[in-house]
Amino acid sequence: MFFSFIKKTRPLIKWVLSITLLVCSISVCNAEPNQINWKNLNQAGMQNTLNSNPKQALIYYNKALQLTDNNDVFERITLFNIGKMQLWLEQYPEAEHTYLTLLKMPLDKQDHEIALAGLVKSLAYQDKPRSGYNSIPNNPHYTLPNMVLVAAQAALWSGWSEKAQKILDSNQSVIRQADPKSITYRDLKEVTYATNAETAKNKITPSYDFENDSDGTNIKHYNLEASHYFFPDFRAGLNFTSAAISNDNQRIHGENLFAGVEQRVNNYINYQAKIGYSTFNSWNHALWSANLDIQPNDMVSFSFANQLENVETITALYNKTTYNSTQIKATLNPIYRLRISGSVFYGMFSDDNNRTGYFTSANYLLFDKFGLSTEIRARGYHSSKTDTTGYYNPTSLDEQDFIIKLNHRLLTNWKYYINFCVLGHQETNPGDVTNPRFTEVGINGFITKNLLLNASYGYSNSNYSTAQGYGRHYGMIALQVLF
Repeated sequence: MFFSFIKKTRPLIKWVLSITLLVCSISVCNAEPNQINWKNLNQAGMQNTLNSNPKQALIYYNKALQLTDNNDVFERITLFNIGKMQLWLEQYPEAEHTYLTLLKMPLDKQDHEIALAGLVKSLAYQDKPRSGYNSIPNNPHYTLPNMVLVAAQAALWSGWSEKAQKILDSNQSVIRQADPKSITYRDLKEVTYATNAETAKNKITPSYDFENDSDGTNIKHYNLEASHYFFPDFRAGLNFTSAAISNDNQRIHGENLFAGVEQRVNNYINYQAKIGYSTFNSWNHALWSANLDIQPNDMVSFSFANQLENVETITALYNKTTYNSTQIKATLNPIYRLRISGSVFYGMFSDDNNRTGYFTSANYLLFDKFGLSTEIRARGYHSSKTDTTGYYNPTSLDEQDFIIKLNHRLLTNWKYYINFCVLGHQETNPGDVTNPRFTEVGINGFITKNLLLNASYGYSNSNYSTAQGYGRHYGMIALQVLF
């Protein structure tokens, strides 16, 4: 009876089994291949990462992200890999978005710290260090060397060196976890040295600078500066300068002695001021300078400055000529890689000649890795008098320059820069239309943790004289001792 029933219902059983197999096959096709493909793409991305091919790895990770099928684990893994490649490729705005997305997900403590470090770095490297620092919660507890690194960088680059010092001092046990062969270790060493240079209790800086031009004028300064931190945000010091100005027929010598202070009032305002006494031959008089900087956020900053200085030519010094200038400057960072600045000034010479002028520039960062950027500059001024003696004074001057800049790491804690004006246009009245050029090269770095070297040299044919074919060489070298 039973076998008879089986025989009669066999077609129905085959039909049910066929439907079941069809449903199972559809389920496998819809789910299992995506999981397999995600794993394959993720593995391909990891292999390219190991082969130092972040661009191709990012392509694989982005494809893998499309196959996570709302699997939270797969999505987190993929986003962490994407963020890492974006930082490697200097795609900082994209990395910022990736890490913000991760921080909205449920993460364990370590993953949250990794994502926060990625966010802080992506902001700081977009010239938004204050936003990066402010994204860190109050009273944080760091467990990863990379988190200590980016927090200290963001504080230092914001101008808050004492905050950077506090981060480094309170996390020495975490810093010691860094692999000495890693990039994190190298960058930690660099930010530690740079922070120490800003916060050292005492600084002594001997320096020498010179300028020689085709008119035969030679200017030399021998400087000695010493300063002391009395409070974490207040520094005071003295600066002595011995100056020698000469030409083919004459020579004049003088000294300046300044006392100055520098203070960061709060996170947004700081000022520098100094007053001094100058003597050239029998001419004794006071000089000063003052500067107020206001930076409410990463996007915009303002500067107000006033200075009374000597006009350093032989004739001007014999005529006891000084120059009192007031300047207002604004700097804007509207988007990543672009920085725009502009200033206007008003100056008064002691011979009753007044000068109004401007300076503006736009700098665009082409390649962050190499520090390669381009800059367009424009400057100009108008003078109220033309019958002056002792210094270059056309009725008006207007100049535009196109400059290529390279600012790159040479070694750990050493950098060099090259500025080259490839195109220039200058008009003076009275005078001629010229094509100014200049080249500047420099190097700076730490000989030891407490000894810094800074040196530069440049050549320019931008008019500072009425002579045709004018050119000048200039340079400086400084050695700073910290203790």
